[in-house]
Amino acid sequence: MLYKDEGPRFGIGSFRALGGAYAAVRLLARPQGGGPAIAAGESAVAGLAALIAVASDAGWRDRLGLDARSVALVIGSEGVTDPAIYDRIMAGAAR
Repeated sequence: MLYKDEGPRFGIGSFRALGGAYAAVRLLARPQGGGPAIAAGESAVAGLAALIAVASDAGWRDRLGLDARSVALVIGSEGVTDPAIYDRIMAGAAR
C-alpha cells in the first residue's frame, strides 16, 4: 500500500492510504465490458475503493447483505486535478 503524507499541507501529522484509490483510478480509466472511460482524481474514488474492498471480503458482504443482485451508488466529486500525478498513477509509478 502506498501513502501520501498530508501533514505538511495541513500542518498536522496525518497520512492518506492510496493503494486502493490508485487501483480505482485505473479501473475507471480502463473499464472492462465496454463501459465508458472515466478520468477521476484520487480523492474522487474513495467510495469506489471502499466498495471494492467490502465486495472482496465475504464477511463484509454477508454483514452488509451484498450479493450479485446488489446495486451501489458511488459518487465521485472531482476529475483529474493534477495531470502529472494522474499520469504517474496510470503508469503505476505514483508514490
